[in-house]
Amino acid sequence: METKQGALLLPQRAVTEMQGKYLVAVIGGDNKVGIKPVKATEKVGSDWIIEEGLQPGDRVVARASRK
Repeated sequence: METKQGALLLPQRAVTEMQGKYLVAVIGGDNKVGIKPVKATEKVGSDWIIEEGLQPGDRVVARASRK
């Protein structure tokens, strides 16, 4: 077991892998969704450890709602 300073834990469903890169949908200050590349290093259960690309307080889309 180790502690990773500054790392965030995200549910697997919030992280998309595309051609070896990891992407996360984030809601900006204007309430519009943008895509951010992140450094996902390993999985813990059903969550990814995100070491770079997000800041505490970023609003991440984990599931799209259907109307």
